[in-house]
Amino acid sequence: MLDSQMRLINTIVILFFSFSAVTQADATKQLRDAELLLKNNEVEDAISLYESILSEGYTSEQLYYNLGTGYTSVSQPGKAVLFLKKALKINPRHSEAKHNLEIARRIVDTEVLPIPEFFLLRYWRSISNVFSSGTWAILGLLSIIAGAVAFYFWLFGNSTHQKKKAFYGLLAGILLFLFCIAAGWSKYIEETTEKYAVIMDASPLFEGPDDRSKELLQLSPGVECVILDQINPYLKIKLRDQEIGWIPKEKVERI
Repeated sequence: MLDSQMRLINTIVILFFSFSAVTQADATKQLRDAELLLKNNEVEDAISLYESILSEGYTSEQLYYNLGTGYTSVSQPGKAVLFLKKALKINPRHSEAKHNLEIARRIVDTEVLPIPEFFLLRYWRSISNVFSSGTWAILGLLSIIAGAVAFYFWLFGNSTHQKKKAFYGLLAGILLFLFCIAAGWSKYIEETTEKYAVIMDASPLFEGPDDRSKELLQLSPGVECVILDQINPYLKIKLRDQEIGWIPKEKVERI
């Protein structure tokens, strides 16, 4: 009885991994076909194939980048900005995605002039974006290990000079550990947050959470925003120029 159950489990596991391998190979082939279509300037066919791959649950930085670039080429700023921002959420240092995002922003009908972030916050964000949250965690672990080694030599060192060097090493390890944890946590929040969004359909921005409120301005597809609150069926959002208002939630897609 036990042997038959084990054979059944092994069969299921083998079938699962076989199916996963076939699915991955099929997605890889489709991605190559879609990239070839893009190179041949068959943009709409490439977009259709990329969307098909996306609907099957496959996601990647390159897929988002290519989709965003394709939608930029056919002047669909809503989806262009959305997918390029998704690519940058995975890899904030993707220079080509940054460049194409600026191009996509220029074809958005509603002009929203961003107010720059406080320079210290901007610098901190650029530092935390150097590595993923997982890499920062590993660096933090290595730092605390180095600090523990320095602590040992500080306690049991053979000379005053060695103890002094170990003490400074301990301080450096602790400070580096705290820095890595702070940067990693900041990066983790950015990787997992769903507050950033893009307007996908033209809609008024209202002063309150209903269509009887005063209309502040008309938003077009591609306008970026931050979600602050929700009162069904409206979202409270903040634009890049710090304008705050309410919009129907079906007009917005989270990045």
